[in-house]
Amino acid sequence: MTKPLQEIEDYYLSQGLKGEDLRKALDSDSVYQALLKERKSVIRNKYGITEDEEKEFLLPNEEDYEILSGVKALEKKQLSKEDGEAVKLIKSQLQDDWRTPLRIKLQELIGLYKYELSVGVSKCVVLRVGIVEVILLVRKGRRLGWIRD
Repeated sequence: MTKPLQEIEDYYLSQGLKGEDLRKALDSDSVYQALLKERKSVIRNKYGITEDEEKEFLLPNEEDYEILSGVKALEKKQLSKEDGEAVKLIKSQLQDDWRTPLRIKLQELIGLYKYELSVGVSKCVVLRVGIVEVILLVRKGRRLGWIRD
């Protein structure tokens, strides 16, 4: 936060406001809102974020704008499947409902490894040849089989 914004917030804090009361006071302070709008505009332009994106994502800190800017840059690249999924997950963490994408990915992983748990796999070796991924499943030193992706 720039110094004038912090000074205004500090004033309200010194008046004993906190939580929702502090938020309401800052929301109704026209000087604070004008400074905040100017600050957000500077940050938005610095990282190439549109006003629509600013509304779509939770961006309370400059670091969040930086993350979104990096995500946008990576989305323009030819990413591997794994890297694309990582970027999608990172982007989801800037959304209001950030838990749902995590829960979906978690359920996918649980489903993927459910087979291993059901047959008592003690070791899983992943071999990658080009774009083909082969998984060797081992239980008690004996090969159980292969799973090909």
